[in-house]
Amino acid sequence: MGSVSVVSLVRPRIHPLTSGSSANAAEESFVRKSPLYEVVGQLGMWGTLINGVQAASLEHKGLRNAKWDGQIGELVPLRRDLWTEYVFEAGLLLAYTAAMFIMYTTAPIVYRLASSVFYNLNLLSANFFGLLFGVYILLLSRY
Repeated sequence: MGSVSVVSLVRPRIHPLTSGSSANAAEESFVRKSPLYEVVGQLGMWGTLINGVQAASLEHKGLRNAKWDGQIGELVPLRRDLWTEYVFEAGLLLAYTAAMFIMYTTAPIVYRLASSVFYNLNLLSANFFGLLFGVYILLLSRY
């Protein structure tokens, strides 16, 4: 295994952490001034609107060429060996969706009980421990 610089692994994460931290601080100010259901509802509404605009602008060719006739189930092969792979991938997608739902619905509660600083330090330490786990236990390298 070649030498791995921890600084080179952490550097690409600085900008997303900074923008995410400022968004969390703004969300904390909204939670302190408004009811929780209103903040979570507005978060869902604006997230759906922004993601819809992004999908329409970046995936317009794919959306235009897609068949919207309800026969998408025919594309899934019925071979037993491939079916387990699709079920596994669907399970991973479902687990990711559940984790994101739990994170974004409990974040306003954490903001109200503690603060966005506590939440951001928690996310930052999770990234750091994930980095250590990948480098020292899984023996991953950046290159």
